Amino acid sequence: MGSPPVLHWRYVVLSPSEVQQLLDALALRERTLVLLDVGTGLRMSELFGLKWKDVDFDANEISVVRSIVMQVTGRAKQNRRRSPRTKILAIARFPRH
Repeated sequence: MGSPPVLHWRYVVLSPSEVQQLLDALALRERTLVLLDVGTGLRMSELFGLKWKDVDFDANEISVVRSIVMQVTGRAKQNRRRSPRTKILAIARFPRH
């Protein structure tokens, strides 16, 4: 048996107008995921693992504590030097209605 093939990723960076076109074509749930991804740079698995309790609107932070890969929930990947095992993201303040 040989080694598995090495995957080479080619990143495609969208312009702001391309992002807007994409958002315009999506339903609300998918648009929300794309906006979170564009604004935070989270991995897909981290986005899928988010829960409302991970969002602290008072502190304007999102805690990334889990990820979901192929329907399996686990801990989110972390920088090895960082402790505790939670990624904290600052979020922008928006006016509350």
